[in-house]
Amino acid sequence: MNPYDFVRVVWEQPGAKRAGPSHDRFQGLSGRLEASITALSPLFLPEHNEQQPRRFMYSAARQAHVIPGTSLKGLFRSLVETVDGGAWWFIDKWAETLPAAFRQPANVDRLDAACRMFGFMGRKGGYESAPVLAGHVGFEDAVCVEAHRHAPFVTVALMNPKPTHSAWYLDPEGRMVAGRKFYFHSRNGPLKARAGARRDLSAHIEPLDTGSRFVFRAHFDNVADDDFNLLLYALVLEPELRHKFGYGKPAGLGSIEVKLHWVETVDRLARYRAGGGGMTRYEGAGLDGFIARRIARYTGDRQSLTLGDLRRIWAWPATYDLQYPGEEWFDDHPQAPIRATP
Repeated sequence: MNPYDFVRVVWEQPGAKRAGPSHDRFQGLSGRLEASITALSPLFLPEHNEQQPRRFMYSAARQAHVIPGTSLKGLFRSLVETVDGGAWWFIDKWAETLPAAFRQPANVDRLDAACRMFGFMGRKGGYESAPVLAGHVGFEDAVCVEAHRHAPFVTVALMNPKPTHSAWYLDPEGRMVAGRKFYFHSRNGPLKARAGARRDLSAHIEPLDTGSRFVFRAHFDNVADDDFNLLLYALVLEPELRHKFGYGKPAGLGSIEVKLHWVETVDRLARYRAGGGGMTRYEGAGLDGFIARRIARYTGDRQSLTLGDLRRIWAWPATYDLQYPGEEWFDDHPQAPIRATP
């Protein structure tokens, strides 16, 4: 089965647009949280060097493997954009086909949830006096607290996106992009290069193995109630879903479980009142109930086309054996849709 499919977009239902929260007064929710990431398959983020095999990223002091906070931000922001119906930022070929509500916002007064929480730097490419909104959600690096090494191997060919293959990347009418690309979890990974296979599209890597665990913290400031609920959903998903993250996703790497340890909210106004206080910490059973109430809008929505596709693609445990179709299949089926792949 092909390693990925597209989570479809309901173009008639873009995410709500409004001004981003300010940084100069207290409003919305503020606080911090701690969570863990556990590898459910081999996991890999490469160091920035050409050493062979390429190894998992270390901290600057090389004391532990780390996942940069910026990488975590990218994972959760892209999920917020998908679930909320947010703006598309990394699309060029068919950008003009996007409805206006899904294009990059022009000012800070009409931002989607991702921009309101993670920040806004003006239109892609920039322009004079571009409006800027600093982010209200930030992630620290995730530090490895339990590392299991996987033997080095050479992956199968890791193909670059090929948007020219419109039969896959456009909808059946050939007018709009098909959706956002998500990778299936694999029950037959990791996929390794066979003897005699081309190596120019493969990678020689030494990932961390299943069971490796990382811990990270994040903070949030002045986040609107509905945006915070969406952020929580992006973090924890649903019991039958798992995130896919990192390098080598087509080769069956990158299945992870994110689990919150605790969430601490702060009523900053109460902190300045007589007696102080204003801190509420959720953990254990209290945290479970807190999360369930806040993400119920998403977990209870069984009509959403977008959430339905996400549930199908990120379903866990993995049930698919993954492999890119061969060149012969593409030669014989040049106009076949992605769901017709063997």
